[in-house]
Amino acid sequence: MSKEKIESMKFYLLTVFSICALLTSFSQDSVKRVSIEAIGSFHFNSNRHEYRNGDQGIYKEIRALYRFNKYIEGGAFIGHQWRSFIYYRLDANGYHPYFMDRQYMPAGLNLRVYITDIFSEKVNWIRQKEKWEVYTSIILARLFGSDKRDPRESSQDNIFYLYSYTKEYGKIFSGVMLGLMHYPLKKIGFFLEGGEGAIAYLQIGARLKL
Repeated sequence: MSKEKIESMKFYLLTVFSICALLTSFSQDSVKRVSIEAIGSFHFNSNRHEYRNGDQGIYKEIRALYRFNKYIEGGAFIGHQWRSFIYYRLDANGYHPYFMDRQYMPAGLNLRVYITDIFSEKVNWIRQKEKWEVYTSIILARLFGSDKRDPRESSQDNIFYLYSYTKEYGKIFSGVMLGLMHYPLKKIGFFLEGGEGAIAYLQIGARLKL
């Protein structure tokens, strides 16, 4: 066996051992750490991708999060939003609108820092820490999706874009959100977030601790 393979195997075994040790240390804590969140929004960052031109559906997002300790939580998310884009066929009789279906699917990572202690201990705004949490999130996302052109369009059509049309699938962008969470039940919470998200800048959601 070559020296390179031996070193590679050592690194692999050390990585596996480290992960197992980390998971074992986490399992000794009785705090519920894994959570699922479902989010919806009507307030979109439309001009993040293009000028507004057409209809937009509700933005939906689902997250899986892991609470590492009292202050840090991280996870992954995937979202979806349907939009339409209006473009035109130009002939001797004028402009005729066509409609492009757009499927936006941002996916990425969400790192959350809980700052509840500042509002409960420093400024004394939160009295029931078991019921309320304040946090800020850093988001890194990649935009997946596809455009489906109007089925009436043919290769002979003279297409005209009255509004700017951009295709930004595959691009990576970042965002930041400030959130307020309330737990009416021990494992169920509801929250409101504002800032620069994957697509929305103001969104509401529900959280379930597993």
